[in-house]
Amino acid sequence: MSARHMMQDAPRSLLAPADASPVLFTREQSLAIGQQVQGYMAAIDDTVAVSSSAPGSTEFALNEVQHGDDSSHHSVAFAEHFDHRHVGMGTDELDEASLKAVVAKAEALSRALTVLAPLEEADDPLRPSPAPNLRLWSDTSVALVAPEVRLAAVQTSLAAVRQVGLIGAGHISVYPSTSAVLTKAGHFEYGHVSTCDYSITARTPDGTGSGWAAWEGEDWSAAHVDALTARAIDLAQRSKNPVAIEPGRYTVVMTPEACGALVAMIVRVLDGRYADRGLTPFSKPGGGNKIGMQVLDERVSLSADPMDPEGGFLPFRYIGAIAQFVPVTWVDRGVLKALSYPTRALAAAHGLDQINNPNVLRMSGGSTSIEEMIASTTRGIYVTRFSDVSLISMKTLYMTGVTRDGTFLIDKGKITKPIKNLRFEDSPFFFLNNLEALGPARRVTGGNVVPPVMARDFAFTSLTDAV
Repeated sequence: MSARHMMQDAPRSLLAPADASPVLFTREQSLAIGQQVQGYMAAIDDTVAVSSSAPGSTEFALNEVQHGDDSSHHSVAFAEHFDHRHVGMGTDELDEASLKAVVAKAEALSRALTVLAPLEEADDPLRPSPAPNLRLWSDTSVALVAPEVRLAAVQTSLAAVRQVGLIGAGHISVYPSTSAVLTKAGHFEYGHVSTCDYSITARTPDGTGSGWAAWEGEDWSAAHVDALTARAIDLAQRSKNPVAIEPGRYTVVMTPEACGALVAMIVRVLDGRYADRGLTPFSKPGGGNKIGMQVLDERVSLSADPMDPEGGFLPFRYIGAIAQFVPVTWVDRGVLKALSYPTRALAAAHGLDQINNPNVLRMSGGSTSIEEMIASTTRGIYVTRFSDVSLISMKTLYMTGVTRDGTFLIDKGKITKPIKNLRFEDSPFFFLNNLEALGPARRVTGGNVVPPVMARDFAFTSLTDAV
C-alpha cells in the first residue's frame, strides 16, 4: 500500500508518532504473515520474506524547498521447491484472497516447468543470526519521517546559506524498514533499520565556487546540520575563482568521501566466480584467484561485519533465497584472504567456507590527519569529493570521474589556491599500492567505512568545466 503527498507550506505528517509505528511491521506481525502464507503452500520446502518500509524525503534547490515525498510499502515474497522445480513470486497485496491467489499462481507455474537439470544440493540449514545490532535502529530517525521535522532541518541550512549570499541545494531522507524471513523448518529472522541521510551543496552566485557536505547513519541525533552547512559554505567560498593547472600525476590527499567513491567499487569484484574466470583484479594469471597473495599495501585491510558499530547491517537478506552474512575479512594487511562463494557447493569446490557479500565494507585506517597529510605534501592536490565515477575495466577496476565541490592545489605543505576540476583515470588497486598515509576511518554515504588517504602518482588526465 502507498500514500504520497507533495510538500506544502504547512506540511502535515501522514504517520502516527514513532512509538506507535503503525506503518512498519512488528516482529509479531511479520511472523504471523509469514505463517499465513506458508499455510497456503504445498511445497516440500519454502521460504517467505516479509518486508515493510516508510521512506520520506525532502529536496531543496535555489534556496527553496522544491519537493517532499512520503510513502509506505508492505510486501511478501516467497520461493517454493517442488522436487527439482523452483519458483518464486512476490506481491504487495496482503489481503487473504490476494495471498492465496499468488501462491496458487506460483504452484501452477511450477507444474508447467520442465526440469532440464537437477538443482544444486541444498545449502546447510540456516544458522541463528547474532543478536540484533541495536545501532541500526533509532526512534529519532523514525521521527524524521514527519515532513515538518525534515523541513525544520532544511530551513536551518537555507537560512545560513542565504545569510552569506550563497545558493543552497540538497536533500534529507529517511528509510525506516523491516525485514523478516521464515523457512519451512521454522527458522525465523527479523530486523529493522532506520537509515537516514542529509546532503547540502552551497554555490556562489557566479557559479565558480561550490562546496558539499553529507552525513549518513541510523541515528539522526548524530547528524549535525549546522556543521555540515558550515563546511559546505566554507568550501564554496574558498573554491571561488579557481585556476587551471596542467593535468598529470600528482600526490593526492582525499577526504573519506572522495576515497569512498573509489573504494566502493571493490565491492563489485569480491565474487570468487568472476575471479576464477579471469575477470577481476583478484584473478591470478594462468587461472584461479589470488587468495593468499599480496594485492594491496600492507596497511590496507578490507572487512565486513553485521555488528560493525559504524557500518553494521542486517545479518540476512532475501534475494530469491536467504543470504546470511557473517564477519569476513576480505583483505588482511594487503593479503587477499577471502572471496564470496554464495553457495555451499561453490565454496566446497575450492575448499572454502560459504560466504555472501553484503555489498558494504570497512577499510582500515591510520592515525594521520588530513592536515598532517597536507603539511607533508610538497606539491599535490586536495580532493574533497569525486563525482560521476564510472567503471572502465572490471579486470583492473580502472575507472574515471571528476573532482567536484572544492579542489585545491597543495604547495610546500599548504593549500595555496582553488583549482579547476579535473578528470581522473585510476584504480584503487593502483593508488592503494602507492600509499603515503592513512587517517581515521569513518562512515560515508553508501554505508562504507573508509579513511582519508594520501597517495602518490594519482592520474589526472584532463580539465573539466564541472564545478
